[in-house]
Amino acid sequence: MSLPEASELRHLSDYLAPGDRPISGGDWDGFTCSPIISATHPHFDEVYAVLWEEFGHKNELESRATLEHRLGWTPAAPVGKNLFYYQMMEIRRGEELVAVRDHTAIWHPTQGNHVVVHLSHALVLPPWRGSGIAGWLRAVPVLTARALASAAGLVEPRLTLCAEMEAWDAAQVDRVVRLKSYQKAGYSMVDPELGYAQPDFRTSDVLDSSGGAVPLPLCLVVRRVGHEGETSMPWLEVQHSVHALYRMYAVTMRARDMAVLWEWAERLPTAGACALVPPAQP
Repeated sequence: MSLPEASELRHLSDYLAPGDRPISGGDWDGFTCSPIISATHPHFDEVYAVLWEEFGHKNELESRATLEHRLGWTPAAPVGKNLFYYQMMEIRRGEELVAVRDHTAIWHPTQGNHVVVHLSHALVLPPWRGSGIAGWLRAVPVLTARALASAAGLVEPRLTLCAEMEAWDAAQVDRVVRLKSYQKAGYSMVDPELGYAQPDFRTSDVLDSSGGAVPLPLCLVVRRVGHEGETSMPWLEVQHSVHALYRMYAVTMRARDMAVLWEWAERLPTAGACALVPPAQP
């Protein structure tokens, strides 16, 4: 099970988040969603450039070399005991680039039948913001997760989509719009007091000359597919999600730059449940 070279958006309707389902009734003729399967793809440079323009200066985008490496992650090529399925996607209307996203589905035997998807970046180009395209970007990772689950032989897998986002700040208009959009779609935020942080994406030379890695505090915004209305998440699923994301990062990052993150992650509870809150709340 995989995404064809080019799929009309309407073919992804079954994967839409609950709050995004109304967009399936729109006029999406001429819009296609396609994977960029390698760095030699004719659109890779364009897509990476628009991602860099949006996220690079915020220290929120990995290097070109890292993403080139991830393009080799497929269910047919395990990384140790991990199965990773990385996909970089583009949505176009004809030849016009409309939106891009990348994400990685992750499974490790310690996760049982639980597949975690890291939602790396999602970007709708300015002319298309507010059109509903963002909902389709949120749908595609479910297809990727199901493809990985099938390759792993999982029966009735649980799927958790995880986005790393900054917490609510009324002064940051773009952030507020983004959080409201995800909340309306059916996403929840793991308790903001969790203490989650993203690794420091700066180059090794910069890290070494500046005193070492400084993880970026962020919040986890999640869609637990089929359980979107629940107000808590089992701590074991939280642990699976955090460990999955850190295993993914660890493939291309130095162990010493991940050490403080792993020290924190290993202390997460596994019993009981963690509160989920609306992402767009002060």
